[in-house]
Amino acid sequence: MKTGFREETILEKSDRLLSIVESVYSLDLKIKSRKREYVSARISYCVMLRDLGFGYAKIGKIVGKCHATIIYYYNLFDAYEKTDNRFRKFHEKILYQFHKDDVTIFDVEKLELESKVNILNLRVKELDSHNANLTSKLERIEEYNKKNESMHRLINQKVTPATEKEIELKLNRFFNGL
Repeated sequence: MKTGFREETILEKSDRLLSIVESVYSLDLKIKSRKREYVSARISYCVMLRDLGFGYAKIGKIVGKCHATIIYYYNLFDAYEKTDNRFRKFHEKILYQFHKDDVTIFDVEKLELESKVNILNLRVKELDSHNANLTSKLERIEEYNKKNESMHRLINQKVTPATEKEIELKLNRFFNGL
């Protein structure tokens, strides 16, 4: 979730997920218990952490279990989801509450993207104007070259590298009236 212009860290996401799981199940996961609702809540929490990219060992440290237990929870998830309607409903509720906050991310990102698009549109207009200016200059240069094309052709035919400097001096004298 974004707040302002800062992206939510993965640890903040895990904390937010923990509070959602605890509120949906109405229990404290820090309490060590083997009761079914605690195990179900831990399974849901661990599977979602795994989906966020956490490794089994890291999840184990967060939950206070060994990595083997987390792997066992991860493998149990499908069976719980298929057979336990309450687990399925609670897990869907957790998913919904966790991901509904991502809509806020989308809205903030959408506004941010719209702003960037507007800036880019202004830059495109600026570049179009610059391009039109350069095109105009190029057209003037091409007109100038057409105007003097016959002189350029004559000079290119008559001037050799050996006589280039001498011809340049004569042309300067001619144009300067000397």
